[in-house]
Amino acid sequence: MVAIVLGILKIIGILLLIILGLILFVLFSVLLVPVRYRAEGSIYEHLKGSASASWFMRLISIKVSYDGEAQMDFRILWFHPGRGKDGEAENALEQELAERVETAEVKPEQVKTERTERAETCETEVYSETAKSEAAVQKTKIGETPKIPETETPDNVDLKSKKSSFLLSAIPERIRKCIANLKARIHRISQRFKKIARKFRQRKKQWETILTFIRDEENKKAFRLAKRQIFALIRHVLPQKLEGKIHFGFGDPYTTGQVLTWISPFYGLYGRHVQVCPDFMEPCLDGELKLKGRIRLGTLIFLAFRMFQNKQIRLWVKKWRES
Repeated sequence: MVAIVLGILKIIGILLLIILGLILFVLFSVLLVPVRYRAEGSIYEHLKGSASASWFMRLISIKVSYDGEAQMDFRILWFHPGRGKDGEAENALEQELAERVETAEVKPEQVKTERTERAETCETEVYSETAKSEAAVQKTKIGETPKIPETETPDNVDLKSKKSSFLLSAIPERIRKCIANLKARIHRISQRFKKIARKFRQRKKQWETILTFIRDEENKKAFRLAKRQIFALIRHVLPQKLEGKIHFGFGDPYTTGQVLTWISPFYGLYGRHVQVCPDFMEPCLDGELKLKGRIRLGTLIFLAFRMFQNKQIRLWVKKWRES
């Protein structure tokens, strides 16, 4: 009986060890086996190119290519999931496009008749608008009456004197209104200046806090560590192999020179592998480019772990989440 129990426990232990080994194998393969990517493209007579990414000796791979039309292929082992559905969808789309083209066909005679009808309608509309404008002008001319010069009479003189006296009496009210308007404008201007001064004080406080934050020694150490890890991450992600040739020109020497000045700071990244040939006389764009690289998930996690070991960086992240 004891031997049977021990045998069962032995089998269970072996199974657990096998499961644990499989879990560790999958974990280490995910962390240490890199995702390899490559891309190549050229533009001479027409644009064509391809890009692919694979993992674990092409156990999982995806490829995208373009040569007049875009194509994509996704593969797990030797299976191509979704290929049948994509083919059916493409056939259905092709049928719909053919039907639309057939329905959109129109005879040239019908096009000519439609154009003549549209031109006639436009002429009638223009003629009606011009006729309406002429009729309106004639009406205004007919409705005009000659102005009769007014003769000054005693009644008119009395009215003028009354109006002048009314205007003189209204002068103090106008002055009060002008003074009130000036006070309101001065108040609005003062409020605006107060807002500007308040914003300036707030910005000044923010700038002082930023300066104190940057000048702190602990923060400086954290900045240097973050800078090292970020540059290491960029170096890891960038392609290991890069080669190509680019020939370009805009027909304008000034524009071509500006583009060269824009890309010159990055000469250290591409100068040894990519040949750049500017053309200052004629507009052109042709060339080819090939690149290859890999990304390892374990390296990314290690760099992030080293960066978040710093206490100051953890405090930055915590404050950022709270804000």
